[in-house]
Amino acid sequence: MRDGLAADMAEPRLGWRVGLTLALGAGFLALLADRLRDLDIAAVMAAATAVSPLAFAASAIAVWVSFWAVGRYDGALHRHLGTGVPARTARRAGLSPWRYPRRSGSGW
Repeated sequence: MRDGLAADMAEPRLGWRVGLTLALGAGFLALLADRLRDLDIAAVMAAATAVSPLAFAASAIAVWVSFWAVGRYDGALHRHLGTGVPARTARRAGLSPWRYPRRSGSGW
């Protein structure tokens, strides 16, 4: 069984999923174009650089812990419902909706 990005790239439906993600992103940007025109890039950069490395690291750890917790919840739920899905598989499946958009750069 292949894992990670190599398995994702081998999936035949990946092309249309990426295309749909890009199309939706472009559509939402078009809807927000008037608001983005007034965006002060210098202020955004100043706010981003004002975040201390410690605060950035703390937030990254908090995000990791929250993803871990979501995966653990799915594993526990499958165990409780007696679905027969192995705990590791359930945890990884629970993380998928969160992990893949982050990996592809589409955000959330």
